[in-house]
Amino acid sequence: MGATTVSRFVEKSEYNPTRQIAFERLVKQDRYENGHSYSGTIGMKTSCTDRKTVDSHEAAQEFIDADMDNNDKFGPAFAVTVRVNGVVVGWAFYGWVAE
Repeated sequence: MGATTVSRFVEKSEYNPTRQIAFERLVKQDRYENGHSYSGTIGMKTSCTDRKTVDSHEAAQEFIDADMDNNDKFGPAFAVTVRVNGVVVGWAFYGWVAE
């Protein structure tokens, strides 16, 4: 059993108003599309934890690149909240996952 990294951005919307709802819907859809066992996708994560809030998509990617190795493939996904002009526009979920 190996591991790989994954990151997905979910836009804040009426359908995804909070980080937790966005994560749960992302995981549910991923498991529907890829199965429940060692898929190497975000659906392997069962929970998420906030790591940081940043002010651009670029800053989110820089932080994810630097922080990825702090995640455990069997632990929760990490989340970065992305703001633009002080308004939350979405969340980047990332981490190591089993495959």
